[in-house]
Amino acid sequence: MIKILQSEWAGSVVGAIIYFLVLAFSWHPPPIVEESASVPVVKKNQLILDPLNPEIEQVMEELKSKKLTLDKREAQLLELAARLQNEREEIDAVTQSVYRIQQQFDSSILKVRDAEVANLKKLAKTYLSMSPEGAAMTFKTMDDDSVAKILRNMKEIDAAQFLDALSKQGPDAPRRTARIVERMRVAISESATPPPPKTP
Repeated sequence: MIKILQSEWAGSVVGAIIYFLVLAFSWHPPPIVEESASVPVVKKNQLILDPLNPEIEQVMEELKSKKLTLDKREAQLLELAARLQNEREEIDAVTQSVYRIQQQFDSSILKVRDAEVANLKKLAKTYLSMSPEGAAMTFKTMDDDSVAKILRNMKEIDAAQFLDALSKQGPDAPRRTARIVERMRVAISESATPPPPKTP
């Protein structure tokens, strides 16, 4: 018996028996986990956060509502931008139309002025063929502006003779002659002033 106990395989068998005995006495089965109401049951296509946070649905509804409001506002802004673009195009078209009309008007005014200057030069030549006294009698029936325009188209020496004759046409004639000379001076200064630049 002592020889059996001293053999190598007997020691291994005894060690194995002792190991299994210790394991059997120290082993405890794992606790059985029962399903409780606190553990969420996740359904298919359901957020895990839903049962944990009861306010998540309210937050989601608020986000959807805000998104709808933002979508409406974006649509309104896009509509407003389109309307503003159309109005800007209309304003540009009107501005261009006004500019073209202004150019035509300016061109017409220049043509009228050129025609008026040509007519005044012809009239000045006609009056130059008359005597200063005879022309002064005719000037007596005309307004001051017309007389000033005709005299402006004469040489200074000729205009001076006609003004001298005009100033002798009665007691009020010198005052009228002074008014005509002043109109001639103003007209000369206005023609010397350059026109303002045109902008489209």
